[in-house]
Parts: sequence; structure tokens; C-alpha cells
Amino acid sequence: MADVFEHYRRYHPRAHPKPRADGKESRAIKARLAEGYTVLDLQQAIDGYHRSPFHLGENKHGQQFLHLELMVRNSDHVNRGIEMAEGKGNGKQRELGKGWAKPSGYYGEIGEQKL
Repeated sequence: MADVFEHYRRYHPRAHPKPRADGKESRAIKARLAEGYTVLDLQQAIDGYHRSPFHLGENKHGQQFLHLELMVRNSDHVNRGIEMAEGKGNGKQRELGKGWAKPSGYYGEIGEQKL
């Protein structure tokens, strides 16, 4: 679970410096892991949300939707993030290298690490 928070902090360095075990993010991460998602799946979902122009604020409200709890809220949200990371989904994702920076310590090609 700590690896998921650490990955999220690559995008948001000041977020969740000391995650609470009973916090909504922690509970959601534990629930997704219990459903069978891997840490890598959740990291991939985080990457996907950070590739989505809509979630980055290119929407009619000009608001970003990048809260960790949103990304891991339920299986639908995780699956949507994974699809966006793979360039699928709503087709509004940014091309890698065009407006989306890899976080420091990026773990490589996502597809190669799936089991």
C-alpha cells in the first residue's frame, strides 16, 4: 500500500506525507487490493488519470480531478485509469511526451510488467 502512496507523491510531492491507516484513501487502496488488483495496477491507474486532459483540468469547469481517493474509489475508477494509461478510454488522453511528464523513478513500460 505504501508503494501506491509513494507513486502518487511522484506527481503530488506534498500529498499524504503520513497516510492514515483509517483514511479514505487507505481504505480504498486496501479494498482494491483485496479485489485482486495489484500495486502495479493501481500505479498504472494513477498514471492514466495524469494523462487525461479532462482530469488535468481541460474541462468546462477548468477543474482538476486528481485526488487519489477518486482514482481508487472503486473498480470502475481503477479500470478507467488503467484504460487511459494504455491509451484507450475516451480518446482524450495525451500522447506520452506531449504534455504528460513521466514521474521521477518511472517504473518503465507498463505493459511489460503486467502479469
